[in-house]
Amino acid sequence: MARGIVKATLAFGAIAAIGAGIAMTGAGAAPSVAPERPTASRGATVSPAVFRHSVHSLPQLGPSSRHEFKKPRSWEPELEPSFQKTPPANALQPAAPTTEPAAAAPAPGTGGDSFAGSFLGLDFATWGAGWPPDTNGDVGPAHYVQAVNTSIGIFRKTDGVRLAAFTFNSLWGGTGTACDDNNQGDPTVTYDPIGDHWFVADFAFTGSGSKPPYYECIAVSRTGDPVNGGWWFYAVRADDASHPWFPDYPKMGIWPDGLYMTANMFQGASTYREVRGWAFNRTDLESGAPLRYVVADTNTATYFSMLPSNMRTASGAPPAGRPNLFVSESQSVYGLEVFKFHADYSGSGSTFTGPTNVSHVTYAVAASTVPSPGSSLDSLAERLMNQAQYTNIDGVESLWVNHSVHCCGTSTGPTGIHWLQLDVTGGTIGTPIQQQIYPGVSDGLHRWMGSLAVDQKGDMALGYSVSSATLNPDIRYAGRFATDPSGTLPQTETTMLPGVTRGTQTTYTRWGDYSAMTLDPNGCDFWYTTEYYSVTGTNWQTRIGSFRLNPNCATTGTQSQTITFGALASKTYGDADFTVTATASSGLPVSFSATDNCTVSGNTVHLTGAGSCTITASQAGDATYAPAPDVSQTFTIAQASQTISFGPLADKTFGDPDFPVNATASSGLPVSFAAAGNCTVSGNTVHLTGVGSCTITASQGGNSNYTPAASVSQTFEIAQGTGTRLTTSGAMEGQIQFLAGSWVNGGFHVKLTQSNVSPVTVQLSGTVLVPVHCSVGGPVAGTISVPVSASFTIPAGSTSYSPTNDQRSILGWMGAVQAPELCGASAQMYNTEGATLDASVVSSAHAGLLSFQFHYRVPVAKNKPDTNCTDAGDPNHNTACQGKWSTATSI
Repeated sequence: MARGIVKATLAFGAIAAIGAGIAMTGAGAAPSVAPERPTASRGATVSPAVFRHSVHSLPQLGPSSRHEFKKPRSWEPELEPSFQKTPPANALQPAAPTTEPAAAAPAPGTGGDSFAGSFLGLDFATWGAGWPPDTNGDVGPAHYVQAVNTSIGIFRKTDGVRLAAFTFNSLWGGTGTACDDNNQGDPTVTYDPIGDHWFVADFAFTGSGSKPPYYECIAVSRTGDPVNGGWWFYAVRADDASHPWFPDYPKMGIWPDGLYMTANMFQGASTYREVRGWAFNRTDLESGAPLRYVVADTNTATYFSMLPSNMRTASGAPPAGRPNLFVSESQSVYGLEVFKFHADYSGSGSTFTGPTNVSHVTYAVAASTVPSPGSSLDSLAERLMNQAQYTNIDGVESLWVNHSVHCCGTSTGPTGIHWLQLDVTGGTIGTPIQQQIYPGVSDGLHRWMGSLAVDQKGDMALGYSVSSATLNPDIRYAGRFATDPSGTLPQTETTMLPGVTRGTQTTYTRWGDYSAMTLDPNGCDFWYTTEYYSVTGTNWQTRIGSFRLNPNCATTGTQSQTITFGALASKTYGDADFTVTATASSGLPVSFSATDNCTVSGNTVHLTGAGSCTITASQAGDATYAPAPDVSQTFTIAQASQTISFGPLADKTFGDPDFPVNATASSGLPVSFAAAGNCTVSGNTVHLTGVGSCTITASQGGNSNYTPAASVSQTFEIAQGTGTRLTTSGAMEGQIQFLAGSWVNGGFHVKLTQSNVSPVTVQLSGTVLVPVHCSVGGPVAGTISVPVSASFTIPAGSTSYSPTNDQRSILGWMGAVQAPELCGASAQMYNTEGATLDASVVSSAHAGLLSFQFHYRVPVAKNKPDTNCTDAGDPNHNTACQGKWSTATSI
């Protein structure tokens, strides 16, 4: 949808170049730059989301918002050229007007399908998102698929019935990208006659589009049936860190090894940067495998609006290994720029070379708009129009292109179309075989927004819009037989709308952006789609029509053939690649395609996951034989088993630092660990919590491709460490008075002088020694020993551990004994001087010191209940029956 670039003096989004440089003027213009060397690199693989249902299950509703797609967009500058376009020294001159036979091209509806004329495509009122519609479409064996901004329609070829229509946003989902609900336009539709799959794509972004990320959203039919066969969704990030630019005006072409794409890359609000190209692996796309692709950067603003070459098997496939050809109209001279793109999807052998410069006739650059009875309509001037068609007929390889210019040998004549056939035989970029600026003589009508295709005999059909200040826009086409005089269209202009009332567009200037002439898989019929108006206003319509240009073009033969393709044995995921074999009764070669958890390259099958795989054998027929009915064989792919390797673990000593454990699964899937005994495990890091033993168990739960592995356990012993002696005393506040049988408790808390990144385990064992007197001030009658023993962990990032913060609760205290009869039965016993903690401490490695305090108490004192240690007459004093916390001792 990005708008035009012109040479000469037209102030219309122009870029001009002299020699190897380019100059742009305007507020956002970049400085003049010389072309940099093109580069090619592999992109990160993209895994698809999958839609397994019929598109009938989607809402058959159009988009909810509409707007004009402005020219230029808010992020595109209005660049003005610095130079006039100049002819090269060896440029060909326009031929004198040729007198052509006055035989009209066949009317629409003269092709191999039974519908009469043309039929309605999608319209603005129900399916459009704005102006222009960006009408695009392609044809397969049974369906015609059309796309506009921002909806898709699927039509039955035999009668033009619309089988389904829905928006890109309704179709997409599950990728977690802007493709799921922010499709923005510039749609393309491409049918692959080799693999019998459909590609429907547009771009997506969030917000205004002034900032990345930007995506190209490529939907791929899982079978040849675009209605019921399901779709894969590949959300391809079109920008990257080094090229954070918007990919405008994307164009597609199918090739034996891939789906090729180009786009004009714009930065921010003002700067055109380069043409970028992509090669998407065709086998990956058509099997639902993770997508491998190669990105080519021209690294200069010298080139603009390239097209990838597009092949049809009916008009000749390229030889094996032939690079795709990228072509653009030069911005500085009258000629084409042709690049060769070789994609190495698995290695580093990708190349993007060129350009080869090809001179052609000079012309006057078209005006930026053409007149109509309503608004003036955009012409897009001289950029090459959709698509660059490749043919290989009778040993001659060609590339066919067209674009808009001033016609009729003057710089003031109406807009016309310059079409050209370029010789590329043997992979060598030659000179034009033929070309024409059409029409040769002005009739006052403007012809623009062209698209062409070539049938299996080498006949060419050219479709376009026609308008003038008094003629409402019409859809017309003209053509030539391969035997016609070179550089002519003797199959003269025919309307695709005979008897159809037409209006014109008001309010907006945006028109078309492109149209689509495509070749039926039968090799003879042409299909064309573009926009028009049935009533003057802003509700555009589109039309889809078919015709056979040459009545002597014969489709595939009528003799029947069958395919023999035996059942395939079940497999297990991980099994080696294997070959499949099928034969056609005709003796013609059989091709294979794959769906679900496998891919096929030639006749070699590769398993991509557990589940099932369907291999379909096809034979497309030839001049003698009709296509054979496809034969499919489905086989199951079982989950693979897996084992865990986990070696013995060495014994440890309590206090040893944390350590890692490692185990591997034969599947390569990650292994998890669990711990039991005197240890814990986090991730694969083991922490010792005490003396005894520890058991670590390694597990792998499997996935869709692998069954769970048998768990493996390893046990090791944890020895007592050499402890550090800790002795500390605590004073008594007042006195403790108690009887034999009272419970005497002991406890402690500990702090770290600094936090640690890992947990710190501490084990303390010892006694709290409480001296006892039979009278206040009397001699020591004996000592009560309260055993204190506990292991605990100070969490990572923490500095303290306290078993209890409630001094009246015994919960969490480390030891308790009942007081013996040290002063006789029922005699009072007293403690006035406090107690001593005598213990051994073992801890794991840590930073900083461990600081200990201990505490003891006798719950029953002065006949008070255990839950109330308050001294009689002093309700605010709660320490009469307990010792004070000791001073801190650090080790």
